Amino acid sequence: MHPYSPGSVYHATKCLDNVLFHFYNRNDGLRVTDLHQGIVWGTQTKETAIDPGLVNRFDYDGDYGTVLNRFLVEAAVGHPLTVHGTGGQTRAFIHITDTVQCVRLAIENPPAPADRVRILNQMTEVHRVRDLAKMVSETTGADIAYVENPRLEADENELLVENQGLQRLGLVPVSLQDGLMQEVLDVAERWRDRVDLAKIPCTSKWRSQPKPGESAMKKMEQKRTFWLSGGRMVPKDRNNPDSFKVRRAKVGGYLDYFSEEEANKINDFVENNLDKSFGYAEARPKDSAASA
Repeated sequence: MHPYSPGSVYHATKCLDNVLFHFYNRNDGLRVTDLHQGIVWGTQTKETAIDPGLVNRFDYDGDYGTVLNRFLVEAAVGHPLTVHGTGGQTRAFIHITDTVQCVRLAIENPPAPADRVRILNQMTEVHRVRDLAKMVSETTGADIAYVENPRLEADENELLVENQGLQRLGLVPVSLQDGLMQEVLDVAERWRDRVDLAKIPCTSKWRSQPKPGESAMKKMEQKRTFWLSGGRMVPKDRNNPDSFKVRRAKVGGYLDYFSEEEANKINDFVENNLDKSFGYAEARPKDSAASA
């Protein structure tokens, strides 16, 4: 998409790669396959499982650890699963064995000499981070902690992505439902004595300034600035962003938490039961409450 809008220097380098790929393809006729990789999870491939000396590195820290590996390490050592912000960020995931297979398939099936840059989405499934945390929590019994998001990004996002290109080349995807998540958990539990708990929280800030309005209001709630309003303006759980009065800092943000059917029921209840003296009225047609 143009213009690019990277959220970090890391993402900016990917944008620069894309520009260079298109330049060399157009200028020098270089055949290029650009693999857009999802978040890698898992620890072993068929080759590394041959001998313990071939084991892969396992990053679990808040800065470099991929989210699923980090969650499973946190569960193994009794640390709450740290979800950044609301956990509404949608991410693409791929098992490490599929990552290797995607690279092999791309090499074995190069673009034709006159083709434009070929882009393949190297991913196999999509999940919201909070749903992933619930999945791990249900499997392990770990608690979930919602912490401040160090990134400058939307609280919620949709990710519409497909990988038919790689599947047509022969990829047979591995999914989280295939039981391999237990393999990662077993590795984390086996080496739990090596885990440095101080490395789990994300200490790097991907943004220099807090989100205007939202962060400031939340800090004021934490400091009990609005104490005259009683308990309504005091977060019950400071580790849970949904416990604050200010959540999304946007009008109608509550709709992000409910399905269309649930939102319609809420609006119907307010319309039929709230005293008219409060000045509230139905803000949208009943059949499109969640989409207006």
